[in-house]
Amino acid sequence: MSVHATLGFLPDEKLFREERPYCLKFEAPKGLRRTNIQAEHRRQIIEDIRGREKDFNLDKNGFALVPFHTKMAYEDFENEDKIVTVYMTEVAAVIQQLVGAFRVQIFEYIRKQHQTFPIATGEAYEHNQPTTMVHIDISKDWARRLAEGLNHKIDMHDLPSQNYRFYNLWRPIRGPVKDWPLALCDNSNLNVHEIEIGDVVFEDFTINNEYIRFSPEQKWHYVSDQQASEAWVFVQGDAKPHTRHGISTSMTVVVFGLHARKGVPHSSFQLRGNNNDHVPRETIEIRALAYFEDDSQPL
Repeated sequence: MSVHATLGFLPDEKLFREERPYCLKFEAPKGLRRTNIQAEHRRQIIEDIRGREKDFNLDKNGFALVPFHTKMAYEDFENEDKIVTVYMTEVAAVIQQLVGAFRVQIFEYIRKQHQTFPIATGEAYEHNQPTTMVHIDISKDWARRLAEGLNHKIDMHDLPSQNYRFYNLWRPIRGPVKDWPLALCDNSNLNVHEIEIGDVVFEDFTINNEYIRFSPEQKWHYVSDQQASEAWVFVQGDAKPHTRHGISTSMTVVVFGLHARKGVPHSSFQLRGNNNDHVPRETIEIRALAYFEDDSQPL
C-alpha cells in the first residue's frame, strides 16, 4: 500500500550556483547562518514494498531489504564495546555475503531517535535524530578521501583492490517501526542534474554529502512495520571508474546496463495516521567500505 508523505528537497535556487549548500553541526559564529538551505517540501507517493521484498535488489534499484539476526540484546546497543566487537562483525559478514566482497571495512555507526522527536526539548539528544532532508551520505571526492583516510598507513595503490564501494546497513533495534520509517529512492530513476554537492561542517572537519532536487520521475519506497530482523542495505558510493556500452563514468557513479547511477537518496518521513501507543523508533546505521576484485562488477 502506498502512502503520501512529505520529503525535504534542495530547492532549485540561483544561490546554489554561486555557493555550496552547507549545514553547521555546531553553534554558528555571530553573523553566520547555521545553514543556507531552506528545504523545499514536496508531497510524494512512497510505495510500500511489503510482500514484494524480493522484487528489489542492489543491482536493479541500489537497495535491498535483507534478513538480519544478531546476538545483541536491546540493552547491548548502549555498550560501545559490544557494538564494535559483536555487531560490526555481524554487519560485515552480512554485507560481505550479500555483495560478494572479499573484504569489508566498517568505519562508522550512528544511533538514532529520541521519543520526543520531532518536538525539541531544549536539551541535547543522547542520540542523533531522524534525517528529514533527502540526501546521499558522501560525494565522489569525499569517498576517495575517506578511503585514503581509513587506510592512511598504507599507500592507496597498495590496497588489496582499487575497486571498492560504500554501503549503509540500516535497521531498527526493536520493531515494528511505526513512526519515521526510512524512504529510499530507486537510483535507476536518478538524474545527475538532480544532485548537488554540499558541505556538512563540524568544528574541526568538513565532509561532503549530496543533496537532491525534486523530480517527478523519482520513485520512492519504504517497508511497513519494519522489524528488527530486517535490514536495509543500500549503495552510497562507488570508487572504481567503469566503462560499459561505451559510457565512461566518474569515480563514484554506479553503472548498470545503459544508465550511470550514483548512491541511493534517502530520508526518514513522518508516517501519519498511527496513534501514539507504539514504541518510538530506535535504529542503528552502519557505514561500510567493501572491496572487490579489480575485474569484478560489484552489486
